[in-house]
Amino acid sequence: MFGWVDGYIATDDVIVSNVTIKSQAFGEGTTVGATQSDVYDGLFGLAFQSISTDNLVPPFYNMISQGLVDKPVFSFWMNRNETSKEEGGEIIFGGSDKSKYTGDFTYVDLSSDTHWQFYMEGGFVNGTLFCYGGCLTMLDTGTPWIVGPQSDITNIFDAIGADSNGNVDCSTVDQLPNVNIMLNGKVFPVEPKYYITLEEQDGQTNYLQCWIHVGRRLYVDSWRRFHWKVLQ
Repeated sequence: MFGWVDGYIATDDVIVSNVTIKSQAFGEGTTVGATQSDVYDGLFGLAFQSISTDNLVPPFYNMISQGLVDKPVFSFWMNRNETSKEEGGEIIFGGSDKSKYTGDFTYVDLSSDTHWQFYMEGGFVNGTLFCYGGCLTMLDTGTPWIVGPQSDITNIFDAIGADSNGNVDCSTVDQLPNVNIMLNGKVFPVEPKYYITLEEQDGQTNYLQCWIHVGRRLYVDSWRRFHWKVLQ
């Protein structure tokens, strides 16, 4: 969600599932100027207090201080089953859902206590490199695309055979290479079905547009679409 909001600061008990956060301060919007047509009940901020409006204490801070979670950890699972209308995904405060993943977690140290920012060692698509020599990266669960410097995005476009706008031939999606991201000595492959967006045009299934979900500023995560994330 992008845009602006006017309003005031309120304090109330906030209920999250079966947990009640006592005396949580939050902003109530009286005028919202969002740039998207989607309907939102609100934003549940999970970044750090250092960037909180009016230095308000974020809800997860209070969940920890009030002893409402087992561990100072929260985790996400993003459901990729588009036919499932009941379960869009899952967020767990205080741990993770072992039924949603296999293997071990890879941990990366944060480089800032503002956003969830850390160092990425680089990336590659076949023999094409991006983020060469490493770069700072930001993880954002509300951002569904990869954003990066124009030179790196152009390299990714060229490596997958996309045009200058990121469009690809829909019939070739299954044959496209993985986009590989390197974090803490481990390679995380992002398959084309996770980085390519397929959209019907004019409601016709025989008129499809496919493009890689990217932009041109800084790196954020597209691998969130299929990797389980634990933040602590």
